[in-house]
Amino acid sequence: MKSSFVITVDGPAASGKGTVASGLAALYGLPMLDSGLLYRAVGVLAARAGLDLDDAEAAARIARGLTVDQLGDPEFRTRGARGGREPGGGPSGGPPRAP
Repeated sequence: MKSSFVITVDGPAASGKGTVASGLAALYGLPMLDSGLLYRAVGVLAARAGLDLDDAEAAARIARGLTVDQLGDPEFRTRGARGGREPGGGPSGGPPRAP
C-alpha cells in the first residue's frame, strides 16, 4: 500500500500561508491546492453571472463546475488584503498575486 500524507497550513489573512505552503510543496515534491483561489474563483464567477452572492446552492453549482483551466484566470489570483484587485471589484492599489 502506498503511503501518502497531506500538509495543511492555516492562519489569519496575509500571514504568509501561501508562501509557507509553496515552500513545503517544493521541498517535499508535493502538489499544492490553494483553497483561497477556489473561494475567489467561485465568488468572481458568481459576481460575473450576476448571481446572489448569498445563494449557497448557486455557489455550489459553480464550484462543482470549475475546471483547472478556469483557475488560470488572473482575476482569481489576487489578494485584496495585499493589493491587486478585489474579486469582481476594482483595483486596491497593489500588485496582483503571483500564481
